Amino acid sequence: MLKYAKRVSYVFIALLILCSQMAIPDYKVKAKTLRDLKNELAAQKAEYEKNEEAKRLTKAEMEATNQKIGEIMEEKSEIERTIAALNEEIIQLNKDIEEKNEEIKNIVDYYQISETGEAAYLEYIFKSTSFSDFIYRVAIAEQLNEYNNNLITEYNDLITKNEEKKVELNQKTVELNAKQEELEGYLVKLRGNLAEFSDAAISAQDEIKILEEYISVYEDQYHCQDDDDLDECTREKLPPGTAFYRPVEYGTITADFGWYSPWGELIGHSGTDYGGMAHGSNVYSIANGRVAAIWYRSSCGGNMVFIHHYVGGQTYTSLYAHLASINVNVGDVVTPDSVIGFVGGNPSIEWWDGCSTGTHMHLQVAYGLYLEDYTAWATFSSKSFDSRLIVNTPAQGVWMQGRDIKY
Repeated sequence: MLKYAKRVSYVFIALLILCSQMAIPDYKVKAKTLRDLKNELAAQKAEYEKNEEAKRLTKAEMEATNQKIGEIMEEKSEIERTIAALNEEIIQLNKDIEEKNEEIKNIVDYYQISETGEAAYLEYIFKSTSFSDFIYRVAIAEQLNEYNNNLITEYNDLITKNEEKKVELNQKTVELNAKQEELEGYLVKLRGNLAEFSDAAISAQDEIKILEEYISVYEDQYHCQDDDDLDECTREKLPPGTAFYRPVEYGTITADFGWYSPWGELIGHSGTDYGGMAHGSNVYSIANGRVAAIWYRSSCGGNMVFIHHYVGGQTYTSLYAHLASINVNVGDVVTPDSVIGFVGGNPSIEWWDGCSTGTHMHLQVAYGLYLEDYTAWATFSSKSFDSRLIVNTPAQGVWMQGRDIKY
C-alpha cells in the first residue's frame, strides 16, 4: 500500500507541475522589448524598399519588353509592305512579259516551226528587197529574238527570286509572330510580378505606418525605453476581462467565418459580418482592451480599428472593419460599453471601400497581440479564428437584440 501511495503521490505531483506550466499565459514565454519592435519595423522598411526596387526594375523590364514588341510589330509591318511590293512587282513583270511578246510579234510576225522551240521569222525575212536588206532583216530578227528571249529569261528569274523572297519573308513573319507571342507572354508574367510587388508594397507601407504609430504610443504615452520588457512596460497594463459581448446592439449575421460567395466566386472569409443595422449605428468593443491601431480608408475594409484584449488569461486582437467613422484613438483603453466607431460599408457613401456591397460591419478576431507578438498582416490573418467561439451569436439570418442575450 505504501508503494502504491507513493506512486499516486508522484503522479499527483507531476500533474500539479504540468497544470502549473499550462496555467502560465503563453505571452510571457518570451520577453519582447521596444527595441525588438523597432528592429521589426526596420526590417519591414527594408522589405518595402526591396519591393519598391523590384517594382522599378520590373517596370523598366516591362518598358523594354514593350519596346521590343513594338520593334517586332514594326518589322512585321515592313515585311508586309515588302511582300505587297513584291506581289505588285510580280504582277507588273508578268504584264511586261506579255507586252514584250506582243510587241515583238507585231514587229516580226513570227511563228514557231519546230518542237525544240526554234523560231524563224520567214515572212519578215523573205520580204527583203535586196540581199543587203535580207542580211539586215536576218540580223534584226535574230537580235529581236535574242533580246526577247533574254528579257523573258530575266523577267522569269526576277519572278522566281521574288517568289523565293516572299517565302523567306513569310517564314520571317512566322518567326516574328512566335517571338511576339513569347514576349507578350513574358509581359503578362511581368505584370503578374508587378501586381504581387504592388500588393506586398501597399500592405508593407500600411503596416509600417501602423507599427510606427504603435511604437510612438509606447514611447510618448507609456514612456517605454528601447530595452524595456513590453510585458512590464504596457502589456501588464492591459485591462483584464472575463467575457466577450457582441459588437452591435441589434441586427443579424449575414456572413460567417469560412468560405462563401459574395460575388459569385468562392472566397475565404476571415471574420463574421453583422448586418441589418442602420448606417451610422454604434459599434462597441467586444471586451475590455486597448486600441492598438487605426487604419483609415483601406481599399478593402474601409476604416478599421484594432483592439488588444486580455481575457481569461489569453491575449486576443479584434478587428472592426467597414466603419463609417472612428470614435477612438490609438492607445485608448476601452470597455464593452465604449463606442469605438459607427457602422458603414455603404458603397454609395464609403466609396473608397471596394470590398463591401452594403451596410454592415466585419468582426475579425485573432490569437495574440497584432503588432506586438507579430507584425505581419498575413500572420494576423493566419491566427484569425471563428469569433463565434468566444462571442455568442445566433445562427445566420436570425434576428438578435441586445449584446449579451444568450442564443
